[in-house]
Amino acid sequence: MPDVDKFSQRRFFERSISTVEKADFLYREVQSRLLYRLQGMKLPSRTAVDFASLQTRPYFPSVSNDTCLSAVETVVDVEELASLMPSSFGLMYSNLTQSLEDLATFFTLGLRALIPNGLLLFSLLGPSTLKELGAAFGHDAFPHVHRFYDMHDVGDLLLSSGYASPVMEASCIRVNYSSLEALFRDLRYMGVQCASQHRRHGLTGKGVWHAMHERYVVNEKKRYPVTIEVILGHAWKPAVVAQQRDGEEVRVNMDNIVRRDDGKNN
Repeated sequence: MPDVDKFSQRRFFERSISTVEKADFLYREVQSRLLYRLQGMKLPSRTAVDFASLQTRPYFPSVSNDTCLSAVETVVDVEELASLMPSSFGLMYSNLTQSLEDLATFFTLGLRALIPNGLLLFSLLGPSTLKELGAAFGHDAFPHVHRFYDMHDVGDLLLSSGYASPVMEASCIRVNYSSLEALFRDLRYMGVQCASQHRRHGLTGKGVWHAMHERYVVNEKKRYPVTIEVILGHAWKPAVVAQQRDGEEVRVNMDNIVRRDDGKNN
């Protein structure tokens, strides 16, 4: 599970609000994939919740007219998500909302907000994201790239949170940069900076930067390759939720308790 410093990550996002449009290709590409997946989905209601980070907040509502949705409400943190009326929305949507360092909380609150047979549709960054950069910084004891969720762990978490029929898919987008300066510029524009709790909190020395430049493996065209692993997932809120987390409690619907017949009562 990512070890995210939530305060620092929010600060990075706030700084990028005015610049994200300069490097929003990733958000838009993944958004198109999510909306394509949404086509053909039969939703019990045309109302949706867009769980967005601060800098991506405008994107999904602006395209709602191109989907099957009639109303979209945007929230930017779990406190706002927790304040929504239970069983009120047909769709819960989240596109690369990297502040979801606690997926268990997000999934639980999302299940609460969805109406029965409602859909959770989301994307996350997978563990191969920025692997080239991570390898180039391998000489440094401090992390420079986040640890991202594995697709299989996310699927298991969906099931344990009470969702039904989860479907997970992972694919890689590869971008080639002419320079590392251009790469770091785009990461800064998008607010995608390392907010690991274990990162170096002071300035990174020139020696570490120089060694990273030397270690970064370029391709045959002398470009700097960057891998972005994108995880797409969706799952449904069952008509009757058999099991749902509530803090440390697990609530089980009485209708789902079946008496075992061991033959001793005949």
